[in-house]
Amino acid sequence: MHTMNNHLVSVIIPVYNAEKYIAETLESVSAQTYRPIEVIVVDDGSTDRTAEVVNSFQTHKADNINLIYILQQNSGPSRARNNGIKASKGKYIAFLDSDDLWPEEKLSSQVELMKNHPDAGLIFGDVQRFSKDGQARLSMFSKKGLGAEFFGGAFYVDRPFEKLLKCNYIPTGTVMVRRECHDTAGFFDEGFRLVEDMELWFRMATSFKIGYSSDIWEFKRDHETNLSGDNEAMELSFIKVLEKLEREFSGWLAAEKINLAVPFSDTYQRLGYLCFTKRSLAEARMYFRKSFAMTPRFKTMAYWFAALTRQYLPGRIAERGPARRI
Repeated sequence: MHTMNNHLVSVIIPVYNAEKYIAETLESVSAQTYRPIEVIVVDDGSTDRTAEVVNSFQTHKADNINLIYILQQNSGPSRARNNGIKASKGKYIAFLDSDDLWPEEKLSSQVELMKNHPDAGLIFGDVQRFSKDGQARLSMFSKKGLGAEFFGGAFYVDRPFEKLLKCNYIPTGTVMVRRECHDTAGFFDEGFRLVEDMELWFRMATSFKIGYSSDIWEFKRDHETNLSGDNEAMELSFIKVLEKLEREFSGWLAAEKINLAVPFSDTYQRLGYLCFTKRSLAEARMYFRKSFAMTPRFKTMAYWFAALTRQYLPGRIAERGPARRI
């Protein structure tokens, strides 16, 4: 049963060749105890039966859900989400991927929190992965040790920008954001194919308070076509994000006393290590040099020397590898 509400929420679902899972995803939105004003499915140029499945869902659930279908030329999830946001009418915007699911109280819990915390620009929650046999994995917060101790508060994230430098703790499918945040901070940067969500959260963190809940607000499906997984490409994209932040927020960063040298250095060190393990030694040395130039550390020098002499790393250093972003 849907509770009565003011229909404040627009749900944006970017889809690409999603015929296999999109009906189940839409079903989890349709089953929400809080009924959204609209569910906008933005099809990023699918070549399978996605449109047919969405259309069929629209026909059968017309009384239950206001489903809007937008077709665009294939240009990636950032543009799909942006087109969805631009077409939306809601005061709050929530994102969901085409193969993931929401627990039925997700929207009602979030709207309640948004109303109770009018200065929160964005709120997010925990996510739990599940495999195709339905087996649930550890939640992201449990796995990464995220909670009040990391976030620095019971609801608001303390210094959210700096914490994003440690890890991307905001799962997109759990996010609810106020429309005015997009008016101020802008949209997803369509130049990024990876970490595009994180890049936007950084921008939002410079202007708005960010709140969290330890509730699980998304079930994320593990399967063979999941995006991401290419560590090197992810790290290179993160370097581009840091470069953009340095260009666009240098004054803000200085005022907040935030130095990007260590995140740059850590990321170059990880890139060097990835190249080293693939035995791309010249490339590894280049990244280790960049890392050392940003923040001189003995460990980076040890890696560089190993890449120079073509030796494997001394046991204890090699076992640990560079520090991961948590």
